[in-house]
Amino acid sequence: MDGRLWTANARTLGDEFAVIGDGGLALGARAQQIRDGLRSLPQIDEKDLFAIQLDDRALFLSRWHDLLLQNVIPGADFAGKAYAIEALQNWQARASAESLGYLLTREFRLKVRHLLFSPLFTALQQQEPAVSAKSLYAPLETAMWALVSEQPKHLLPGGYDNWQQLLQQAWLATLTDLNQQTGNWQTASWGTYNQSYFQHPLGKVIDTLAPLTNMPSVPQAGDSFMPRVATNSFGASERLVVAPGQEQSGILSMPSAQSGHPLSPYYFAGETRWQADDPVPLLPGKTVWQLEMLPGTN
Repeated sequence: MDGRLWTANARTLGDEFAVIGDGGLALGARAQQIRDGLRSLPQIDEKDLFAIQLDDRALFLSRWHDLLLQNVIPGADFAGKAYAIEALQNWQARASAESLGYLLTREFRLKVRHLLFSPLFTALQQQEPAVSAKSLYAPLETAMWALVSEQPKHLLPGGYDNWQQLLQQAWLATLTDLNQQTGNWQTASWGTYNQSYFQHPLGKVIDTLAPLTNMPSVPQAGDSFMPRVATNSFGASERLVVAPGQEQSGILSMPSAQSGHPLSPYYFAGETRWQADDPVPLLPGKTVWQLEMLPGTN
C-alpha cells in the first residue's frame, strides 16, 4: 500500500457487487486519473490536491479522438472538413472551455453509442419499462470500443454495408445535431455548449427572481470522465482540501458564496473565484460584519 485512497464513485467491491447491484457506479476513468495523479506526487500538500480536482485532461476520450481524426474524417465528405481537422489536431487533449475539438470528439462518441445500442435499449424497455438506459451506459464502454476497433461483420447493425459507413454516419449526424443546438458547429466550443447553470431554489420556481438569485451562466471547462467534474446539469458542489490539525492551510472553494442573501455584496463573490479556479482559504478571514441579536424593549 502506498497510503493513497481514491474512489470517485467507482466500483470498490468484488463478488458482492453481483448481489447489491451497481447503484449507478461511475465507469472508472475519473478514478484512474485521480489515482495516477496521486501516485505521481512523492509529497502531497493542499495545493497539489486542489490541482488534481481541477484536472480536465481528456484521457478517456483520447482513443475516440484518434479514431475520429485518423479513420473516420479522412473518408467523409462534408462542408468544413479542413476546419474540423484543424480543430481536432489542436484539441489540447483537454476539456477546456475554448476547445472545439473536444466537443466534436465527445459528441461523436455519444452518437456512435446511440447508433449501436438504441435498438437494444428500446427492446429492453419494451420488456421492462422500468429499465433505465442510462444505467447501462458505463458497462457498455468496453463492448462499444471492441466493436468499433475490431469491427466484426456479424455484429454490424442493420442498415449499414460496413463499419466505416456506420462511423461516418455517426460523424455526419454529430455535425447535424451540433448545428441544431448551437447554430453552427464551426463557431461552437465546449465552453459554449457546456455553460454553468447554478440556480437558487427561489430563482428556479419564480422567473422574476431568477436574474437576482441565479448565478450567471458562463463557459466552463471539465466534464464527466475526469477529476474536474463539470457539466451544465451536474458537477462538484465544492472543492475541499484539509488535513486534521492543519486547517490554516485548508481550501474550501464553492460556487456562489456562503452568503445566501441575494442583496448581500458577497452573494456573487464566491462564484467569481470558483470560475477563476482561485483557491479560497478554509478558515474565515478578518471580521467585516457582525450580526447582533438584542432583546427587545417595551
